[in-house]
Amino acid sequence: MLNFIYLFLCYLLDTVISFITYNGFSYQSFIFVPSFLFLGSLILFKNSDFYSGFFKIFLIGIFSDIMLLNPIFAYTISFLVAYVLLKVWTSNFGDSIIETIILFTILVFVKEIIIYSLYSIIGYINMPFDIFMFNRCIVSTLLNILSIIVLSFFVEVKNNYDNQKEVIRKSRESLFSQRFNN
Repeated sequence: MLNFIYLFLCYLLDTVISFITYNGFSYQSFIFVPSFLFLGSLILFKNSDFYSGFFKIFLIGIFSDIMLLNPIFAYTISFLVAYVLLKVWTSNFGDSIIETIILFTILVFVKEIIIYSLYSIIGYINMPFDIFMFNRCIVSTLLNILSIIVLSFFVEVKNNYDNQKEVIRKSRESLFSQRFNN
């Protein structure tokens, strides 16, 4: 239940920030695309079993595509590719905060490139790649570093809370078993 609340809050942050900032493909301005749900789901399921995490990321990607009325499931594809890259990275590299920030910055960049590529292939956008990189991709990638740090902190707090609940549960079980055995 705590995971659902966490993901719902990530979705709300994405929605609120998207309303505040223009979130499209424009030639004239810089575009910040918040990625709280994307990053939050990847951070949350980073240490889960591959297949269960893959399925959950798939559902979150489908949810994102439905909420954004996306006809080609670009977000689902980008979420899944990012999750596979995340699992490959975590199996080969460490888990320090610097490596986490670098990894998730790369994943935001990959997500933006996949979405641009899919939208370009179907003709949904007609923006040159260099303008896309300068106006949207780099800006979104750099500004999402802050959200990576914030979300990593919240997941760490949530994991500590879950661990504390587990310790309390185990101590109650051992106390109960000691009373039952006596």
